[in-house]
Amino acid sequence: MNTKRYADLFRAEARERLAEMNTSLLALERGEGSDRVAELFRAVHTVKGMSAAMGYVPVRDLSHALETLLDLLRRGALPVTPAVIETLFESVDTLESAIVAVSQDANEPVDVSSAVASLEAMSATAQVEAEGTNPTMEWPVMRGASETPPAPRPVAQRPTPPVPTAAQSQAAQDKAHRFVRVDAARLDTLMTLIGELVIARGRLQDVARKATNPTLSEIVLNASRLIGSLQTEITTARMVPVGQAFERFERMVRDTAHSLGKKVVFEILGSDIEVDKSVLDEIGEPVMHLLRNSLDHGVETPAERRVAGKSAVAKLTLSAARERSSVVIRVSDDGRGIDMNRVLERALAAGLIEADHGLLTDSEILGLIARPGFSTTSKVTEISGRGVGLDV
Repeated sequence: MNTKRYADLFRAEARERLAEMNTSLLALERGEGSDRVAELFRAVHTVKGMSAAMGYVPVRDLSHALETLLDLLRRGALPVTPAVIETLFESVDTLESAIVAVSQDANEPVDVSSAVASLEAMSATAQVEAEGTNPTMEWPVMRGASETPPAPRPVAQRPTPPVPTAAQSQAAQDKAHRFVRVDAARLDTLMTLIGELVIARGRLQDVARKATNPTLSEIVLNASRLIGSLQTEITTARMVPVGQAFERFERMVRDTAHSLGKKVVFEILGSDIEVDKSVLDEIGEPVMHLLRNSLDHGVETPAERRVAGKSAVAKLTLSAARERSSVVIRVSDDGRGIDMNRVLERALAAGLIEADHGLLTDSEILGLIARPGFSTTSKVTEISGRGVGLDV
């Protein structure tokens, strides 16, 4: 089988499963329970099957090791600890890198042995600990050698889930097949063609009016309605919920906050609002930089927030809302805000304004932070300091 032609499809499908993994992991870290483990397991299992079918051995092996550890979590043989969560996050990152690498060049060697070994070691330890106890019986602690232990009390087992009927299975399968993955370039081509068709419709309507032929006018009228419906359907097909782009920022916010030693609750609002896919593709990078700037410059450390009389955990919100004919994307936080004096000081030092600039309004001062190269941070770090964020 020529798998190269299917590589792009595999990568697109795998990205969705990776997004599901990160969402489930973030929820698991927040303590949302065993349902999230099941979701995570299903996503990994899907990637394992896909990679095996494509012959991507490194992805298959890593998915299998990850699946084994998740099965222990799912069965309660391994507790959800910070160390386990961190290992899962690292493994998913490695899995993502491996997916990109093998789907670009299946012959390129990809080393996932370190991640596999880490997962296998954690799984082996958990299995040894589980085998050291009887999982189906509970015994009281012995108080003396002469005491006879009472009969063991069986622990209640989970009920076996009902097997779906053939009709239910068929209904679920039909529902799954209602969606078809289409290359965005094809939708762009259709949009261009419908635009040309609308222009042709206008010319045809002019001809029909001049001809004063009732039959021709009726045909043109019906064709116009069909073209209008076709234009609406194609436009709707290009609309996607902003949540598809927003959800991928959850992991970025979590990792950035950890690296800065800050505690943040990330909230997403209006994720079901739809925009054109081309717009969604364009807003990703600006939103990412806004979030990073908010975390680095706006949100304080837990100690600073306590001194200011705030909760140690900050709140960061990414929202989408309809305002008339537009969709407004907002990033907001409950941090320290923007220090106007600091902005003016840095702008003067960078030569962005003259020393005799006169009195500037708040709006004019805020406008300075979007100038190329501007930053209120004097030290360059992995997150800020190069004056790129708000310029983007």
